[in-house]
Amino acid sequence: MTESEDFDVVAYINNSFPTEQSLAGLGDVISSLENEIQTIDKGIREFVRDQTGKPDHDGVTVLARAQASIEALVAKVLDMRGRAEQSELAVRDMTRDIRQLDTAKKNLTDAIKTLNHLSMLVTGVETLNTLVHKRQYGDTANMLQGVVHIVEHFDNYNSIPQISELSHKVSEIKKELGDQISLEFRESFTQGNSFNSSQMAEACLVLDVLDPHIKHELLQWFVQTQLQEYSVLYEENEDSAWLDKIDKRFAWLKKHLIQFEQRYETIFPLHWEVSQRIAIQFCHQTRQDLSKVMGKRRREIDVKLLLTAIQKTYAFENLLFLRFGGNLLEEEENFSNPFLTDETNTFPENKSSKTQTPEKQPVVNKYYRIITQCYDPFLYIYIDSQDKNLIELIEKFVADLRSTGFPTPQGSDPAGIVLSNCADLFVFYKKCLVQCTQLSCGEPLLNLANVFSKRLREYCTRILQANLPKVTMASAPMASVTTITRELRDLSTSGLIQNFQSLLKEGEAVRFSRQELYKISCILTTAEYCVETIQQLEEKLREKLKELGPKLSMEGDKQVFVEVIETCVGLLVQDLYSACEPVLTSMHKRLLGIKVDTFQQLHHNGGLQCLH
Repeated sequence: MTESEDFDVVAYINNSFPTEQSLAGLGDVISSLENEIQTIDKGIREFVRDQTGKPDHDGVTVLARAQASIEALVAKVLDMRGRAEQSELAVRDMTRDIRQLDTAKKNLTDAIKTLNHLSMLVTGVETLNTLVHKRQYGDTANMLQGVVHIVEHFDNYNSIPQISELSHKVSEIKKELGDQISLEFRESFTQGNSFNSSQMAEACLVLDVLDPHIKHELLQWFVQTQLQEYSVLYEENEDSAWLDKIDKRFAWLKKHLIQFEQRYETIFPLHWEVSQRIAIQFCHQTRQDLSKVMGKRRREIDVKLLLTAIQKTYAFENLLFLRFGGNLLEEEENFSNPFLTDETNTFPENKSSKTQTPEKQPVVNKYYRIITQCYDPFLYIYIDSQDKNLIELIEKFVADLRSTGFPTPQGSDPAGIVLSNCADLFVFYKKCLVQCTQLSCGEPLLNLANVFSKRLREYCTRILQANLPKVTMASAPMASVTTITRELRDLSTSGLIQNFQSLLKEGEAVRFSRQELYKISCILTTAEYCVETIQQLEEKLREKLKELGPKLSMEGDKQVFVEVIETCVGLLVQDLYSACEPVLTSMHKRLLGIKVDTFQQLHHNGGLQCLH
């Protein structure tokens, strides 16, 4: 069993010891296996002795036979390798002619193509010379494009004199064509000569094949000629050049583009976009002209004239965008709550920077602020005007409070409300911010933010602080409300009772009326609203200012309103203290257990230490 090749040790053990009781014969099994091992070892030794003793089984002889077999095998391999090399040489000899024929065929094909191209080049150069002299630009455009392509094919053969000469002739023809067509265009459009529209249109096709700078220079000259009349009509010394007639500038371009397209529509290819080039150059020239004329007549500019001009210019830029650049994407506005950036945002975002959904991707507006940027150096007039409007608005708030007074409490609820003039002030801020961001988001917006800060402090001083009830005493002036608030905050309950008598000696505080308490609550609520809204305003301004954002800080403005909040809290604490005064006095007397005169007598007799 153990001599089998597929002997399984586990199966043998399971068969030998099927139960726990069979383990009692474990020693016998081990002894049997050891005997079997000894028997096998003995048989192996005897077999080795028998083999060693035979003469034909000598180890040296066996090794020699093996070496001889290896040498014979190597000889056979070398013989096969030699035969393979001979076969390869034979195959090469048989295919040498075929490969030569293939190479000859390829060279012959390339030679035929090159000769055909050379023939076409020679013929094309001669034909081009004839067509150029006859001004047959339609055929010239097609022929020139093919000749240029062939010349590119011979770039590797420029070392051959004939090829170099032909290439030079093509370059001369291109230069001659460019000069000839440019001259014809200049003569036709400057001297008022009649011209053949179809011939000029074909000449434009030739310009597409020539070097791009030739077409660029010609278009630049043509656009300048189209705007010569505009330069004369709206020269900076003319009355028509002033801001009040800026719409006439735009009307001139509209009319001129209509006439241009009617007259030259069949000449210039659509992909040249000549009308758009004229419009862009018109915008650049208008911006430069307006900058010059506004710089010379700076004192004549008022805010109404400036804003009207900006509005008309902005509308004209949008009109150009709709005409040449696609459709504008309108954004919905919600004026429910100022200075928020979520769905209640009231400030229009920059269309070029706001993230859009893939299905509503805006077209880049190349006309955005192409003209209106010239108004930026003069926006200080608008900022000064808004400052004056804010001063007048605050004066109106002060007058209204004097005439109508503060709101009266409704019912038994003493909680104050936010003053309506505060909401009106921030609504005005919102409108100013919306308008200014449409004009500029640079230095003018930063200057407007500084105006906001200055008028917020004025509002705090003249509306909130000036209307706080005055702190009065019956016999002696009392410390400031802020000081009282700080002292009361630092005192414990026992300390408050112990110091009550010293406070009474300074004077009797007068209680606030219900209307005065309501006024304090309204001022407190308004100040808290201002602190929160100023924070939102600052965030919105920083977002619009972008790189100028770090220059803005409204922490000082918020701190002014925080001080008003502390003052209001101090006044309310003072009134609460005055209301609790009788009860605290009675409690103090009861704790001492004597009347006031007895208390004074004990104090003079030194008995106060015993009572304590």
